[in-house]
Amino acid sequence: MDELETAIRRIAREEIEAVMAERVPSLPARRTQELAPRTLLSVAYAAQLLGVGRDYVYARIASGELPTVELGDGKQKRRISVAALDEFIRARSFPG
Repeated sequence: MDELETAIRRIAREEIEAVMAERVPSLPARRTQELAPRTLLSVAYAAQLLGVGRDYVYARIASGELPTVELGDGKQKRRISVAALDEFIRARSFPG
């Protein structure tokens, strides 16, 4: 991993952690960092973080590009881990 890719990944992680810290204010910051990769996000919230619509996220899920955790029947129970979202962003980050 080169320096630019490392920097991009760090910035993306920091932004996700900052949003998670705002959404989970009852947890101390260090606990939020520990839990962040395992935290599960709704499809709508993941779309909001990416700045895209839910249809785009569902299309990425259907194509296998963005893994989900199935918590029950139907789309209402799909969740995306912060780690999976981070990997999705990292895989699409290009220098330049």
